[in-house]
Amino acid sequence: FPSRVDVSTSEGIVTLSGTVSDLLAKERAVKIAESIRGVRAAIDRITVTPVLRPDADVRKDVLAALRQDPATESYRVGLSVEKSVATLSGTVGSYTEKQLAARTAKCVRGIKEVRNDLTINYLAKRTDLQIAGDVKARLRWDIWINGELINSAVKDGKVTLNGTVGSALSKSRAFEDAWVNGVTSVDDGSMKVEPSCATATSAS
Repeated sequence: FPSRVDVSTSEGIVTLSGTVSDLLAKERAVKIAESIRGVRAAIDRITVTPVLRPDADVRKDVLAALRQDPATESYRVGLSVEKSVATLSGTVGSYTEKQLAARTAKCVRGIKEVRNDLTINYLAKRTDLQIAGDVKARLRWDIWINGELINSAVKDGKVTLNGTVGSALSKSRAFEDAWVNGVTSVDDGSMKVEPSCATATSAS
C-alpha cells in the first residue's frame, strides 16, 4: 500500500503522522524533518503497518539477516517476535553493535517495531577522562554539528550533554556521537535547539 506522511508545524515543532510500510521509512521521515532549517524538534506519530507475515517467518528472516551480515554474524543475540514486534536480547560489545543489530532487524519485511533490550558489556573498563576526550573529539570533528557550542561531562561512564545547537538533527547527531567506547548512558535533556545558531546541518 502507498505510504502517506502528514506534517504539521507549530513554533518550530514538527509533528509527523500517517502510515508507512516499514520502520526504515519512518526513520527517514523523522531525519528529513529534523534536518530542515528552523525545526527545533520532530514529534513522531507515524504508524508502521507492515506486510502481514507469520511471526515465525519474521523471526527466521531476522536471524538469517544477522547471520549473513559480516558485521553482525558473531553477535550473540536472542530474539523473540510477537505480533510483528521483534525484541532483541543478549549482550554486545558496544553501542554501535547494539544499534547495528536493531537496524538489521528493521530491514526485515513484516516488522512493526523493534525493542532493543541488548545490553553492552565492554571488554575493558575506561576512565571518565578517556571517555571525555573521545566524546569531545567526536563532537569537534563531526562536520554536521557545531561542536564548540556543546559541552559534555562524564561521571561513572555516564555522559551529560548541554549547550545550544541549530537544528533537531544536530541534537540527534550529538547524542549519537557521545556513545563512544565505555559509555553506559547519554543524557541530552539539557541541550537546546535554537535555529539562530544554524550549523552545517541545516538544509537550504
